[in-house]
Amino acid sequence: MSINWTEAQSKIIDLNNKDKNMLVSASSGSGKTTIMIERIVALITNKEVSVDNILVTTFTNAAALEMKNKLIKRLTDALNNSHEKSYLLEQLDLAESAKICTLHSFCTDLIKKYYYVVGVDPAFTIIEDVAAELKKAAAIKKVFEEYLEKGDSIFLNLYDIFTRRRKDETLAKYVIKIHTFYRTLPKSSDWLNCPPCPDAVDRYIKEYKDLADDYFSSCAQKIKQQAQNLGYEPSI
Repeated sequence: MSINWTEAQSKIIDLNNKDKNMLVSASSGSGKTTIMIERIVALITNKEVSVDNILVTTFTNAAALEMKNKLIKRLTDALNNSHEKSYLLEQLDLAESAKICTLHSFCTDLIKKYYYVVGVDPAFTIIEDVAAELKKAAAIKKVFEEYLEKGDSIFLNLYDIFTRRRKDETLAKYVIKIHTFYRTLPKSSDWLNCPPCPDAVDRYIKEYKDLADDYFSSCAQKIKQQAQNLGYEPSI
């Protein structure tokens, strides 16, 4: 069964961009995965590339499995409608072990293969999410205890702001968020060593105050208008 692709979809599937990068941006549920599979199948059936020379990374294992299954199904469809059975049978066989995986999984395989280059134990394992969260919580608790014991004035003020009427988990969440952001930066040490900018805080407070003033002024005007509609003239 043939599919009537839109002009934009057909352009992505058929675009010859061997010497260029291509970025496709589309909303959730718009069919990005389907179009990607169609492009991969087109590259394979036109003998521009073999399955074992393709790398597709996703965010989750479930998405990777879904993509691999879709690719196998489309290659099977192509096989049934092709005269070059041997070539597509070979591609189908390779598709079972195709590099369609999460980025973490790809990097793990790469490090295990070239462990002697990066200097790590080839028997390393990836920590589970639950265990990682427990270790983070333990590390945060230890750091907080050390700063509280030292009586660091800056930390004590920060701790007081976040724990007033709340638990210290709130501060811990923000520390973890900043740490997560920090790890994504290409030059994280430069960002971490940047001098603080008190003016930025003052600007933020002023902008927040101006927004609040505008909001409450708008509310006051609406209340005044409603009161006038009811025949009452408030003194505001």
